[in-house]
Amino acid sequence: MIRIQTKLILAILFVSLLPVLPLYFVVNDFFKKSLEVGFNAKVEQALENATQLSRRLLSEYKQQTLRQAEMVAERFGARGNDWSMTGALAGALPDSLPMRVQLYDRKGTLVFERATESASFPSLFMNRIHPLLQEARPQIIDHPQQPQFISAAVPLRNGAGLLVLTRGLDAGFTSRFQQIVDVNQMFKTLGFFREDLQRSFLMAFFVIYIPISLISIGLGIALSRRISRPIRELAAATQEVAAGNWEHRVSVSSRDELGQLAESFNLMVQNLHEKQQQVIALEKMAMWREMARVLAHEIKNPLTPIQLTIQQLRDKYAGDDESYRRLLQECSAIINDEIKSLQNLVRAFSEFARMPELQRLDGDLNELIHDIIRLYPDANIQMQLGANVPRFRFDPDQLRRVLINLIENALQSLEKKGGGAIRITTRMADDQVLLWIEDTGTGIPEDIRAKIWEPYFSTKKHGMGLGLAIVRRIIEEHGGHIAVDSQPGEWTRFEIRLPVTG
Repeated sequence: MIRIQTKLILAILFVSLLPVLPLYFVVNDFFKKSLEVGFNAKVEQALENATQLSRRLLSEYKQQTLRQAEMVAERFGARGNDWSMTGALAGALPDSLPMRVQLYDRKGTLVFERATESASFPSLFMNRIHPLLQEARPQIIDHPQQPQFISAAVPLRNGAGLLVLTRGLDAGFTSRFQQIVDVNQMFKTLGFFREDLQRSFLMAFFVIYIPISLISIGLGIALSRRISRPIRELAAATQEVAAGNWEHRVSVSSRDELGQLAESFNLMVQNLHEKQQQVIALEKMAMWREMARVLAHEIKNPLTPIQLTIQQLRDKYAGDDESYRRLLQECSAIINDEIKSLQNLVRAFSEFARMPELQRLDGDLNELIHDIIRLYPDANIQMQLGANVPRFRFDPDQLRRVLINLIENALQSLEKKGGGAIRITTRMADDQVLLWIEDTGTGIPEDIRAKIWEPYFSTKKHGMGLGLAIVRRIIEEHGGHIAVDSQPGEWTRFEIRLPVTG
């Protein structure tokens, strides 16, 4: 039999892994289409054309710069390479773009420099000038650190020196050219690693999805345990209750629906136990009442003939033996006393066997208590009667019997202890009237506290054990509840709860 926790874990595992395949195919297809959009022949050709065009434009810039440098060198040479005439070169510099002209003698020493504006031109060091002087041919000088500048070196006539013309390019062209070159290079690199890129992308997908799935499964397992544990405890509790352990309760660890279920189960068990106890008590009471009825009938029938017979024996004696006459009278008196005791017992049995129906009347419980207390003028009885106790319907004769029985028991307990006090308290709580009758007598031992409500159980020498059984029956017939608490040797408290409605 699969447990509910296993079912929940399998369900969560299924839900977590179910999207893997469709999501894998969707992501894989999306990635392929994305690659197809970017990596196709048209895009590749367009990037290559743009790169070639940019390079041709750059090459044209370089050629223009070289031609311009040759023109300036030719003009300078036409003047006989006279270094004193270098000032005439200023008119050869255009104003549209930044430009610089530098003249070096045959030793590589800078003898003239003129720029159109204060741009940050690249520097030429001796280690670059000397090879140019030795080569003695027109050529382009690139500046990797400052690609926005192009320099052209042209040797002067008769090896007189070297002219270097540095020209600045348009900033937009330089940046766009570099971007085109970088994008084209990146495109080629990505195309070369296309399959590796696809595998890496899918691997990244699983690297992300698998931990998320594991976390989901872990959370699902924790959640399934949280859900299944109260259910298992509830199932175990039902078995305990079914086995007769009415004291077993389910622990309430949350305030959600499972917690409410546990609270409802505990309340249901408590109510069922109380109902069971009430049913058992009613069955016992019915059995005791039937027994009392039978005993009353069986004892009552021979009492009258016995009493008449003893009376006749005493009256019919006509002898003159005074000692025998006195013995006969004493014996008949003893028998009559015992017959009266038996008659009282029969009367008690009869009353217990046929408890009258309640006659509910609208009454005041506090007034009833005052009336009863007047019967005990010499007793130390204290009262704390709540002013908020309302009038309600109850049987005054039956409640009078309850109060007198409990007060008599309290007085007997005080007598055994040698003194003490009784306190009677009433107050209102919700829709119930609470009544306490407390005494500071000898108390009730814990081992017999539950037995005092049973018929024919008594700790008194001449008691019949029916008083508290009748008290409990009267209270329960009123829809109320009675309980007892006691500290042996110190005090006893009877608590009665009576509903004010019904």
